[in-house]
Order: sequence, then C-alpha cells, then structure tokens
Amino acid sequence: CGLDDCIEKAAKSSRTREGTSTRLKRGWGIGCGIHVAAMQIAGAPWTMSCGAFVKINADGTVNLISGEGDPGQGAPTVLAQICAEELGIGMEDVSVSAADTDFAPATPGPISSRTTATAGNAVRLAAVDAKGQLLQIAANKLAANIDDLEATGGKIYVRNNPERAVSIAEVAASPSHYPILGRGTFIPEQEGSNPKTWYGDMAVAYSFAAQAAEV
Repeated sequence: CGLDDCIEKAAKSSRTREGTSTRLKRGWGIGCGIHVAAMQIAGAPWTMSCGAFVKINADGTVNLISGEGDPGQGAPTVLAQICAEELGIGMEDVSVSAADTDFAPATPGPISSRTTATAGNAVRLAAVDAKGQLLQIAANKLAANIDDLEATGGKIYVRNNPERAVSIAEVAASPSHYPILGRGTFIPEQEGSNPKTWYGDMAVAYSFAAQAAEV
C-alpha cells in the first residue's frame, strides 16, 4: 500500500514552512484518498474477462481490435502504445478499430478506470501471441533459435548479430502463415469483494493520494 508514503511526503513538504514566523496562527490539515482500477465486485456482470485481437497485415501494419469504447479517456491511444511496444513497431503502424460488438471480443467497458488495466493487458497478450507467430516464422527464415531473436524498429533480428535480420512485413507476408492473428484474454486474479461484507481484494490496481493544507 502506497498510502503511508503519500502521507509522509505530504506532511514533510508541509513542515518546511514551520518556524518562518511566530506571529501567525496556523491550522494544518491533511486529506487522503484511494482509487481503484478495474474494480471487481463478486457476482457483478462487469467482472467478466476482457479480450482483444491483433492482426498483422502483409505490409507490416497492424489492426488492433478491441471492444473497448472511448468516452474521452484516450483508450485507442494507450492500447495502440501497448500493442506497438510489444511488437517492436511504430505506434503509427497500429490502427485501432472502433468498438463493434459484431466482430470485437467482449469487454466489460470503460468503467471503474479499468481500460488500461484490463483491456491493456488483453491487448498485450494478443500482441504476445502474434509476436510468437512472427518469431517462429523468422526463426525459420534466419536459421536461428527463436530464443535468440528480438523485435524492434519493425525488424526481427538475431540478438548477437543484428545484421541477420528480416522485416516484420516480410515475415507477415509469408504465404503459408498469412494472416497472422493474435488473440488475448485477460482475467483478473482478484475474486472481488465479498457481496455481504464488501471487504476483499477488489481491484487489479490501486492508486493513493494525500494532500496537506496550511490555513
């Protein structure tokens, strides 16, 4: 829990003005807060798993398919960033499809600050799946061990010999494997809070805050 650290830092920062004047009457106040990310409530319908698809095209670009909508918090941006980083490509090469329940996997929706925590992990896992397929094809093309390969800058190369490389586009266009489609499903480990007592590990992640005021 990071709340102790927040309180200590806020209190320490406030005390730096102590003793500057003996004429003032001072009142000190401190407030604390906690916020959950991806809250799990036992038995609630929004505690379902989250899924994503990552399709790698023949030109090396990527279509990211997620059921998460974007009510303004920037979901397409963060999901594209996660996908690009995992695949070792530029963010500009990732196209995020608008949420459509006709073809996108099910997601709980952007409630409880869960998009980055749950959909982000689903996208990462889908990208890992697609990347694994890419690396296997590249290993055959480069006559290398798959464990010795890395992907970055739109290329896959042998770790100790960067000259031995092949572009992701060339790998993705392999006739025997096209199209490459990665699938990812993220299921939080937390069971959620007890529906009777409301106690329990109820979220995937937590954030803490503390503020001090001098009056």
